[in-house]
Amino acid sequence: MTLATMKAAVLSEIKRPDQTALISSAVNAMVLKAHSVDFFPRDLVESNVITVGTPGTEVSEALPTRWRKFNYIFQTGSTGLILAGHKGFENVDAADRFQWDTSAKNEIYYVAGSNVKLKNFKTSISYIKYGYFEYPDVSNDALNTWMTSNVMLERAILDMAIRYIHLKLGDATRARSEELNWVEWKATILAEALISSV
Repeated sequence: MTLATMKAAVLSEIKRPDQTALISSAVNAMVLKAHSVDFFPRDLVESNVITVGTPGTEVSEALPTRWRKFNYIFQTGSTGLILAGHKGFENVDAADRFQWDTSAKNEIYYVAGSNVKLKNFKTSISYIKYGYFEYPDVSNDALNTWMTSNVMLERAILDMAIRYIHLKLGDATRARSEELNWVEWKATILAEALISSV
């Protein structure tokens, strides 16, 4: 089901055409929330080989669009093959970046603002390849994610959006009648995602 179809379904249940902006933001938020419950393999995106802007032992690259979290970052050659002996960049906390034990960690990265900073204490970085989890593009009403294509997950997203809208409109009684709390909702998302072999 596309986001537009989901929003139409919520509107038909809520019956408040004056609240289309709230309905739209609630559905978008619940789709994002559902995809954020865990790091699902179906949300993993793999990059092509990226030529860094300015090669060196310390580089900074812009984060990918809708980036959520890196799964891996490798230093490669121009063909995309991982460099011999390279085991991948290790994620370190940006706050600890001045306390690295360079004898133990030769290849590290951290995220700062809208950039990923990579350091290789032994060789210059010219090419990288990475895998990352991304958020769905909820700005596109034609979007149909793997979750919104699954009847059970779609229903869980719709139910939580409807409950949220009732709460925002001050209708606590109707919100309670759709008694689905965040913990149960998360469990439903995880269980159904597991069943559908993600």
